[in-house]
Amino acid sequence: METSFLQKISKYLLIVLFAISIALVVMFYMQVVPLEDEATQIEHATTSLVLTWAEVLFYVAAGLAVLAFIWDIVMNPKKSISTGIMVAALVLIAIVSYALASDSMDSIMPTLVQTTPGELKGSDTGLFSLYIILGLNFLAILWLEISSKLK
Repeated sequence: METSFLQKISKYLLIVLFAISIALVVMFYMQVVPLEDEATQIEHATTSLVLTWAEVLFYVAAGLAVLAFIWDIVMNPKKSISTGIMVAALVLIAIVSYALASDSMDSIMPTLVQTTPGELKGSDTGLFSLYIILGLNFLAILWLEISSKLK
């Protein structure tokens, strides 16, 4: 079976991204990226590098998801309705999560952590999105089990 050009590119892109991620994880645990001589700054430099890479991977994945959705619409418009509903549901979850998120610093957080209100709002949005999606998955599994028992 012959693989298409797009499949080959995505395979090699995945290998490159995985190799970079493994290298950054090794650098993180060995603390290879020093800013200055202080140990705390070395820790912050490697943590910042890994977090920036995670953000890059997130945006690459989000962009590829949008491109795959557009490609699906072009290639098979009738089947893309269900994909569009799923994308709209994810956008709705993101909007609700952003509305629930707070940008105020809690009293529990240490004062040594230097964060901006935008970072706090972003992390809260991610956590609320995770909670909503996990809750919906739990309810879906529960519904499937109950409906299969009733049949």
